Amino acid sequence: MQEWQKYGTCAESLFGGQYQYFHAGLNLRKKIDMLQILSNAGIHPNGSFYEMTAVFNAIQKATIHLPGFICNKDKSGNKQLCGNTAGTRIIDCLGNPRSNTGQCPENFKFPPLK
Repeated sequence: MQEWQKYGTCAESLFGGQYQYFHAGLNLRKKIDMLQILSNAGIHPNGSFYEMTAVFNAIQKATIHLPGFICNKDKSGNKQLCGNTAGTRIIDCLGNPRSNTGQCPENFKFPPLK
C-alpha cells in the first residue's frame, strides 16, 4: 500500500488502480532477471564487497538503460529500473543525483539471500 501511495497514485488514470499498476511492474520484472544480470558480471549475493560502478555498469549493459540507485542513511541500497508511463518497457532513470548512484558508497556488501 505504501508503494502505491508513494509512486502509483500519480499513474492511476493510466492503470486504473493498484492491481493493474503492480501487475505492470511484475510483468517488467519477469522480463529482467536482476540476479542473473549481476551474476553474469561476477556479482553474487555472497557477503562480498562490490564496487557500485560495477553494479551500475552491469545493469546498464544488460538493459541498455541507465539504472538508478537509492541508498538509505544506513547505506543499504535499492536498485531501481525505470519504466515508461504505460509500464510496458524499461527506460533511462533520469534526474538521480551523483550519476544515478544517489548517496551510495563506492563499495557495498551484497549479503547472501535467505
